[in-house]
Amino acid sequence: MELVHVTRADEGIGLDGARLAALWQDLGPEMARKVLDRARTEISARLSEIAQAEASADMTSVLRAARRLGRVAEHVGMSRIARVSGDVAQCAVQRDPVALSATAARLFRLCERALGRDGAQGYPGWVPLL
Repeated sequence: MELVHVTRADEGIGLDGARLAALWQDLGPEMARKVLDRARTEISARLSEIAQAEASADMTSVLRAARRLGRVAEHVGMSRIARVSGDVAQCAVQRDPVALSATAARLFRLCERALGRDGAQGYPGWVPLL
């Protein structure tokens, strides 16, 4: 009999507290919330684009959506999501569907933790940031 050990991916989302504090200080609470709401919407849309493009093996669209997602995530202090979206973009550049699938799954898990679970525009996972 062979033993199987199931591991659970449990990676933190890597928020940059200093970046979030700077948004609050520079923009004020009301405008900072609007920026974060817009970022959630943008990230959700880019995740949906990545999922659709990956399913159709459209590496150019995966690359474009991953880069856009990374810029938005970096802007609002989601540094780990920004980094992993860069990894997704690199997989698209290399045209490696196996690596893309694994890396995109990691990105989706991170975003699900950061953004929530109420289902966003074709992406199975979305949670409020604040």
